[in-house]
Amino acid sequence: MNKLHRPKVDWMLIVLFLSCAGLGLVPQLVLNGEIGGLFSRRLITVIAGLMVTFVGMFFNYTHLKRYGWLCYGLGSLILLYTLLFSTRTINGVPYIEFGPFTTNMMITLPFFFFGWAGIMREKKVKLFGVISLFLFTLLLFLLAVDLVITGIYIVMVMAMLWWSHFERMKIIKCYAGFLVITGLTVVLGVVTHVINEYQFERLLSFLSPERDPNGMGYMYVTVKNHMQNAGWFGQPLPEDIYGFLFNNTDFVFVGLTYSLGWLFACILASVLLLVIYRMFWILKKVDDHFGKLLIVGGLTVFTVQVIANLGMSLGIVPIISISLPFISYGVMPVLINSVIFGTILSVYRRKDLIYAS
Repeated sequence: MNKLHRPKVDWMLIVLFLSCAGLGLVPQLVLNGEIGGLFSRRLITVIAGLMVTFVGMFFNYTHLKRYGWLCYGLGSLILLYTLLFSTRTINGVPYIEFGPFTTNMMITLPFFFFGWAGIMREKKVKLFGVISLFLFTLLLFLLAVDLVITGIYIVMVMAMLWWSHFERMKIIKCYAGFLVITGLTVVLGVVTHVINEYQFERLLSFLSPERDPNGMGYMYVTVKNHMQNAGWFGQPLPEDIYGFLFNNTDFVFVGLTYSLGWLFACILASVLLLVIYRMFWILKKVDDHFGKLLIVGGLTVFTVQVIANLGMSLGIVPIISISLPFISYGVMPVLINSVIFGTILSVYRRKDLIYAS
């Protein structure tokens, strides 16, 4: 019985995580052309991510059950603080500064996925209460004008709601109501001119970039051309490698595909998609309801980032500002995704242990 119920380690997910961390160093070598300050900072970030993940794996996630409301409250307070006291904005989006680190609203996602998992596991919580709490935070996200993080948050909560204890038919009705409200909001935005003309032009440029190849469609056309011309083994980088296609953030997949070829791009995409598959496989193996909700939340946040960034690079979805987990440059995204990995590994490690609910 001791062998049957002792903590277990999912070595496959650990190998995939280490692969992601290692691949995250490649852009600094390829797109920067030399080992310098950016590579050193990236290496430190990767090491910090590894530490966060393994600390999370050995931490007993069940201790967080009682702190769902606290985590939800902390996430809401960070949103309020940013809205009221943020002194820095990038493209109209308020950012939070922690000493030398600057991050957007993404930092609230771990608080909310811990918070929602704790709240939704409570049988005494009513569906109306969940909807009210969700709408409150959604309003804060919308006021922050960070539509990408808002979208990730919406999908995360919707996915966790589906795996909650509420009746599926009631959940479906909530989804339908939310879609109706979203549609009416878009129409109202058009009528009141809150949604500007350039936003429509940006959408049209995605649907038909050739209409304005030197204007709104320029980025789409350029991305398409570079992806088509990459070849299986890549092309030499141009002298000016600091253009938007070869940066280390949103377009890192485009830059790596162009410089290293489609063979490397397929390997990179396969590793990331295997991570998603492995997380879903773990979800099926876990019986603890709180653990399932944590996995669903983390899996959703990770999946949306991967699918959106790859889709953007392949021309399937509109170009948005979203990073590729562990591959794009940035400290906070690596640490936040490391929290997700550590939490899921912690849940799997204790999946055969019996705890009092």
